[in-house]
Amino acid sequence: MTQPGWYPDPSGSGTRWWDGRAWGVKNPPPTPAKNKGTGWLVAVCVLGAFAALYVMGSLASKDSPSTSTSSSTAVASSGSPEEDEFFDWLDKYGFGTDAEYRHDLLVAGRSVCVDLRRGVTPDAEARVLYRTIPSATEKNSGLFVTAAQMSLCPDTM
Repeated sequence: MTQPGWYPDPSGSGTRWWDGRAWGVKNPPPTPAKNKGTGWLVAVCVLGAFAALYVMGSLASKDSPSTSTSSSTAVASSGSPEEDEFFDWLDKYGFGTDAEYRHDLLVAGRSVCVDLRRGVTPDAEARVLYRTIPSATEKNSGLFVTAAQMSLCPDTM
């Protein structure tokens, strides 16, 4: 054995360091345990906490209906002028803007603005919408991006 390294102890118990000429320290120092990726556990706990808060909020709103308003109702009602203009464009382009979908459409429109501000081109953004939304067509994906640009983020034009 000429290579330095940890080898079985010649006396038969554990391992020892061979420095290439003589035996050294008995048994290697303990190696620190590797982090086995507990990120998923943290994510599950955070999602569980949000779910619990949501349920508690729902139960609280049932107890006092006169003071609660649904977030979808708030979005479905008249919002900012930019939001109203966004829905006007969507109506003009033939998108269904039923009250139950307005919040989702607004979130998607704001997401388009974030991507455009990060440097994604309008054509690339439309292609992403076309590939990821089952009901999207090439034409309406482009029109959706245009509606978002013209009303929610004109700075990206």
